[in-house]
Amino acid sequence: MLVAAKAQARWGKEACSFVTHCYDVQGWEMEGGTESVKGAQDIPTTNTINVQEYAEGARVSDEMWVSFPDKYEGWLETGQLAGYDNAANCCTLHPFIAHALKGTGYGYEEYIWTGVNAEHTNLYTIEDAAANGTWCTIIWTTTQDCRSNSTYYSAYADALEAGIEANSNNTQPENSGSQEVDAFTHSGTHIEWKGAKTHAVAELKNIKGEPLPSGVMCQTPNYESNFYGNADWWICG
Repeated sequence: MLVAAKAQARWGKEACSFVTHCYDVQGWEMEGGTESVKGAQDIPTTNTINVQEYAEGARVSDEMWVSFPDKYEGWLETGQLAGYDNAANCCTLHPFIAHALKGTGYGYEEYIWTGVNAEHTNLYTIEDAAANGTWCTIIWTTTQDCRSNSTYYSAYADALEAGIEANSNNTQPENSGSQEVDAFTHSGTHIEWKGAKTHAVAELKNIKGEPLPSGVMCQTPNYESNFYGNADWWICG
């Protein structure tokens, strides 16, 4: 999620850049305790994607994040992206996974399957099936990575996000699609992104959490699967 400093040319009504990533997501901030989850799933469908400045390292991803209570500071993410450092073209999707190194202030590690062309619709899961602090990232049915660190990850997560993350310099990228998500309760039951006190809401923001101007990122409910957390999203324009 952290990037090296680059020139601050901007797009999206001067709100977005290489450094200031912009987001079009559904976010669920939970109360904690029993209103927390031991996993989540995301099925993104990427309808269009075009990262014109891919040769400069611009990128757009359709992804899911799982985060933990503040004292842990860890997060994990997975999804599909186009554009990255040394990308071959603007528009080929690749699956990826990432995780925090030492809290959000210390950077991250990421693995992109640059030799694998992702389908436009995929199933991504991040879960701690045993609720013991070991979190695994699964693409379709294959476990790709597991992490266990009591400093970063608790047995249950209290924040989920899914949607678009975009960065570019002078040229606005293109991206549109939809998502269907669910989460796993403490007992393993699949639920929409809604608890006893809170539920997922639309968040159109930059990397600092500041709201974006109107008309930069667009989102509506996913009317074909209208549950909390599901959405249709696109970069406006």
